[in-house]
Amino acid sequence: MRPENGVEHSSRIRIWGDATFESRVEDNGDFVADFDGVVSLHLLPEAVEKFHEVLAEALPEVRETAERVFRNASPMGESGTMPATRTAEPSPADSTGVEEDRAKPVVPYIAMWSEEAVREPQLVERRGGAGIAYADEILGDRDSRGVLWDRATVASGRGKPQFAKIHVHRQRRAMRKLLCQVCGRPAHGDDRGVLWLLRNRTGDWRGWPEGMLVSEPPVCESCLALATRVCPALRDEGHLVAQAASCPVHGVEGFRYRAGAGRPVPVENELVSFIAPAIRWTLASKLVRQLHNCTVLEVREGAAAT
Repeated sequence: MRPENGVEHSSRIRIWGDATFESRVEDNGDFVADFDGVVSLHLLPEAVEKFHEVLAEALPEVRETAERVFRNASPMGESGTMPATRTAEPSPADSTGVEEDRAKPVVPYIAMWSEEAVREPQLVERRGGAGIAYADEILGDRDSRGVLWDRATVASGRGKPQFAKIHVHRQRRAMRKLLCQVCGRPAHGDDRGVLWLLRNRTGDWRGWPEGMLVSEPPVCESCLALATRVCPALRDEGHLVAQAASCPVHGVEGFRYRAGAGRPVPVENELVSFIAPAIRWTLASKLVRQLHNCTVLEVREGAAAT
């Protein structure tokens, strides 16, 4: 499946916000599928059919793009010309990151929609007690550290917003790239650090939020006032606005399992460091960072405290 004349074939589409799916066939014949730089798969020709089967349950437009690129790269297909790049038209929610008008509520970028679902494939124990795995696991199920992640479909803007549920892919992307949890654009950052909007927990320990582990992505200045005004939890519990000069990735939030008779047994949902042995037994749902060198900008008590 080598492109003729050493020409690389590729195609690229937008899948949500400014996140992209890109597929291409390289000079050596490898089929490469890249999901916004989060997951990059190099597949041999014989593995592509299985890859298409997986995509069939995800985004139809992604599957079509991958199939077109792979077909065009075949010696039996078009020769020597690169297919035109295809970019899906963004919806209003994609272009702004926030769906807001007089008739509709503000829908955070990381919130799930009713047309999206978390898949629950069968979990099995890895050989030698090395943790958990999916029975039908593929390369994209784990991150670069080998952590197993929840599977979820992507249909942002379709159906009704599910404010209490966080979409695993968008949360992970926002935390990885430090994007605003409300609009999906880059969060505010300057010489004092990245901007974070947190529920008021100043009584938890002296110096809070220094050292705090967070799974809620940061915010941009434009969405800060909006979030404090419309979020019920922030109104009720109060909030704190801070900038963190350092916020390294720490680990994940997810359900931890243990070995059982025949299949892994769920234990509890918890925060797990990447260096903890339990990470091998954790099904991740959120990426977690730790805040350091914090500058507190604002503290507000909630309605519940008055």
